[in-house]
Amino acid sequence: MGFLRDSFRMRWFEEKSSFENTIYLINGFVAKDPNLFRRALLQTTNGKENNERLEFLGDAVLDAIIAEVLYRKFSEKEEGLLTQMKSELVKASSLNRLANIIGVSPLIVTNLSQEELEESKVPGSALEAWIGAIYLDGGYAKAKQFVHQKILIPHIDWSLVESQNTDYKSQLLQHAQQTGQKVSVRFDPAEYKRGAGFLATIQWGDWLETGLGRSKKIAEQRAAQNLLKSINK
Repeated sequence: MGFLRDSFRMRWFEEKSSFENTIYLINGFVAKDPNLFRRALLQTTNGKENNERLEFLGDAVLDAIIAEVLYRKFSEKEEGLLTQMKSELVKASSLNRLANIIGVSPLIVTNLSQEELEESKVPGSALEAWIGAIYLDGGYAKAKQFVHQKILIPHIDWSLVESQNTDYKSQLLQHAQQTGQKVSVRFDPAEYKRGAGFLATIQWGDWLETGLGRSKKIAEQRAAQNLLKSINK
């Protein structure tokens, strides 16, 4: 049976185009419409066709898949921390790295030089477009299979994701200790997503920012994150 299966696979590769073989090697399954994947690689702005619409779709599909994984894997985490973890997983630098590892980057059609390409967000955007192509070609189940088998299982260290320094209040306090200025926090009741929540106001010297959340902890972390962003601008 193994010999017959290998013989069939060899005949299939011989009959298919080089690009179709490449799609199969990257995805792990046969594409119904290879042109979707060709379009996913078109970053160039010359002409009417590019991958922006597929990128838009793939971004939403990837977000949904990652959100479900985090929801199931970290059942004890609050919404704010899950959001921060998702942001780390789908940020441009993470997607660029994955696009290189998976083999999407070398296929991108672009006007950029290799150096410009490596310094841009284009590889990660192409990966999102590729996921959009998988969704249109094979549905949500195939897109989910690809993300799990080609991205999450082999390339994501969940212990590292969980331990990312997302304690923005502690980061802010470290800054404050270096300057000798105190950090003050005030909480006020506020509406949050049609329910009860809190508005945290953090002040450090002349800097002041706010954050909303379902709990005081989440609101405080968001306020601290906003303040750190303002300081680092």
